[in-house]
Amino acid sequence: MTPRDRIWIALEKGEPDRVPMFEFDVQIAEKIIGKSPVSPEEAIRLKEKGKEKEVKERNFEYKVKLWKKLGYDMISVPRDLLPLAKQIAPELAYLGGCGHVSPMPGSMGDIETIRRFYFDKVNLRKQCREMALKAIEGAKAEVEAGFEIIRGGLDDMAGKEGPYLAPRFYDEFIFPNLARLARAIHRMGAKLLVHSDGDLRPILDGLVGSGIDALHSIDPSSNMDILEVKEKYGDRICILGNVDCAWTLTWESVDRVIEETKAAIARAAPGGGYVLSSSNVIHASVPVENALAMVETGHKFGRYI
Repeated sequence: MTPRDRIWIALEKGEPDRVPMFEFDVQIAEKIIGKSPVSPEEAIRLKEKGKEKEVKERNFEYKVKLWKKLGYDMISVPRDLLPLAKQIAPELAYLGGCGHVSPMPGSMGDIETIRRFYFDKVNLRKQCREMALKAIEGAKAEVEAGFEIIRGGLDDMAGKEGPYLAPRFYDEFIFPNLARLARAIHRMGAKLLVHSDGDLRPILDGLVGSGIDALHSIDPSSNMDILEVKEKYGDRICILGNVDCAWTLTWESVDRVIEETKAAIARAAPGGGYVLSSSNVIHASVPVENALAMVETGHKFGRYI
């Protein structure tokens, strides 16, 4: 079974031959496969010579090498590099992207944006409609280029304390426009993936009800229980996550990483519709032995057949 097949079956809430694996980013690549072929100094020189595309292509080839080494099944790809991706990694699933359907606060401290939802509703409603239309156009361009899976609509919606906005504002301004985007992407024959850290529990009903296909990352550091999400929504969405990169992957032992990875698989994989990943990215502070332990555990214990 190809990696693309695994991802697509998971997005259809099914069971492939094994649990697919994915990361948005791995920031410790050099510790795993050696130095990048383009040093920062060389990248500057090449860009000064007008060879920015060469830098992007060589860096992407390096990323593909890493993805194949780790056995990941899906890779984020800039649209202009999709032809290269199809050439050097035809077996992978490709993740494209489109815009957001609403302006979102960057945190609970983003008072100016939050105020708009209370006091600037007419202009905000118009802006949301315009952003949704633009996101649909962006998704259309991605699908026409060859992408089948689109990340977009929303990004981080919550912190550890809960959603940045009162749930009623998501229901009034955000989720109807996210639903428009999801319907449009489905008409195109593609799938919509949404990412958000934080405690999403107060708004999960509306988020899932908007018709998205997949949700990343079921953040365990924000009291998101992947088993609860699976039991309540696993027949409606594919779930990606949720090995804790804030604490476990960064600070705990290899044995603890193995234990948490096995637990995530045991809780979310039965019945299908699950993709193993960290709770955000494999960031620069994650020890290489922990990152590899998670990957190796996924390959060993994520078997369906």
